[in-house]
Amino acid sequence: MIVHSSVGFVEVSTRLVASLYDSSIQIAYTGGVLLAKAFRAFRFRPELYTGFKELVAGTGLTVTEAFERFMEACVTARAVTFPTGSRQGVEAEARVLLAWLRKGKRFYYGPGGDEDQSVESRLLALLNQVQDDGLRRAMEEDLKRLSEPR
Repeated sequence: MIVHSSVGFVEVSTRLVASLYDSSIQIAYTGGVLLAKAFRAFRFRPELYTGFKELVAGTGLTVTEAFERFMEACVTARAVTFPTGSRQGVEAEARVLLAWLRKGKRFYYGPGGDEDQSVESRLLALLNQVQDDGLRRAMEEDLKRLSEPR
């Protein structure tokens, strides 16, 4: 092994090793099946990663499992959504949609303005995000009332 004191040599060597490692294929032997997995590297701010790792530790998951579950949920939902610290926006949207529904409005133009969005389906999507018990109960009752035969 040759050790060179030049910082430039160390930087080039480090980048070369990282490049080779990033492009390598890791083979995992699981359940009698040989799986080839492409290695992907992500770079995070150290304090962000540490905070996330501590948060994940309390769930019984690994950091990788948490990311995989997040990606699976996004792919299944066909949308990338993030939890917010405040539910005020969600609850405000739910109140507006509920008022529209009570006035008989069933569709509205979405944020892009391209196509009609169903008031009912959006309320259903917001139902599990609303924390205000009274609002959630009102949403449930109105949605149930719409499903009853006339």
